[in-house]
Order: sequence, then C-alpha cells, then structure tokens
Amino acid sequence: MRDKILKAADIAEICGVTEEEVKRISKEFSNAIPQRDFGRVKIYEEKAAGIISKISGLTQKGLSTDEILASFGCIAAKKSTKEKVSEKIRENPVSADNKPKRVSPGVIETAEKTVNQAIAKTSMAINRDSDKFGSLEIRISKITARLENLEKEILDNKTESDKKYEELKEMIFTLDKKMSVANEWVDFFENSLDDYKKSQDSLSKNLSDWTEYMEKEIDNLKKPFWKREKGEK
Repeated sequence: MRDKILKAADIAEICGVTEEEVKRISKEFSNAIPQRDFGRVKIYEEKAAGIISKISGLTQKGLSTDEILASFGCIAAKKSTKEKVSEKIRENPVSADNKPKRVSPGVIETAEKTVNQAIAKTSMAINRDSDKFGSLEIRISKITARLENLEKEILDNKTESDKKYEELKEMIFTLDKKMSVANEWVDFFENSLDDYKKSQDSLSKNLSDWTEYMEKEIDNLKKPFWKREKGEK
C-alpha cells in the first residue's frame, strides 16, 4: 500500500503542535523531512509526522539545528546572507568603543528634508495610480484565491482517488477469492453430474437388456407347450 498523504494541519493534529510550528520545522529541517510542493500547498509523507514530533522534542531540550540534523544523518543547509549577518551581529554587539560617531544637527536636518521630499513625491505618484493598482490588486487576489481553491480541490480529489483505489483493490481481491471458491464448486458439480450420467447409462443398459430378455421369454411362453419343448420359436 502507498503512504498516506498528509497536510500541515494533519501533522499538527497528530503531533500536538500548532500548524505554524509544523511549517517552521519543515522549512528549517527540510533535509530530514520527506515533503514536496503540490502547487502552493506543501504535502508530507505519513512518516514525516514522527520526524517532526521528534524534532519538536529535541528543540525543546535546547539542541541546535546542526545537532538535530546530525542526529538524523543530515547536513545543515547553507545559511543565507541575512542569517549570516544576524549571527555576526549577535557575536559582535556594538560596544562603547566602537559606537558610531555623532552627526551634527545640520546634517541630520538636511537629510530629513531630503527624505521627506522623496516620500512626498513617492506618495503623490502612488496616489495618482492608486485606483489602477487597487483594481489590479483585487483581480490578482481573486485569481490567487481561485488557484489556491483549485489546488486544494485537486489535492482532496487525489486523496479520495487513493482511497477509492485501495477499496477497489480490496474488492477485486475478495471477488477473486469468491470466484476461486465458486470454480471449485462448479468443478465438483460437473464431476458429480458425470458420475450420475455414467450410473444412469449403466442402469439404462441393464434395463434394456432385461426388457429384451423378458420380451423373448414372454414370446416363448405364448407358444404351445410342445413347441416350447422342441425349442421352436
């Protein structure tokens, strides 16, 4: 039988965690979790539930991502530039010795004016096209919603098809078993009929022989006694 297909909500219910936690773990530990994308929906193999539950427990115990991945025999994925910068900041926090130099009020005021002017121009441009972009955004939202509903419907239909496939396979197996028993009964009755026919043929032949014999005897008895004595017919 094929593995059951699960969604994030199914995994969350099985593991007793939130759906957001399932998505976070599946993203951070993608190398260890059997999963794939089905359009905009991420689906998981049935065994992914046990893996996510174990990772959640190890995370609560304080193990790092690398340590957890190592326990599953996986190598940590390459970190993004954002993650590297964040780690660098945590390792080298700003201290009193390397604080940025103080900027004069005049420079700050000039910079603020420049930024405010740029914001004002941008705001005016956005307002001019707000109706156009608003309408386009609504259309995109509707199309996106329709796509998501269609993908969900396809996934649900696939799950239902898998269920029907298993039921049909079980039905065929049961039917084959019943057909095998029926064939055995048919063979039994055919053999019984053959034996019965043979016995009837034998009985019919014996009856025919006796009938022929009795007819001859009756004919012989109808003749006069002296003719019977002489053996005349």
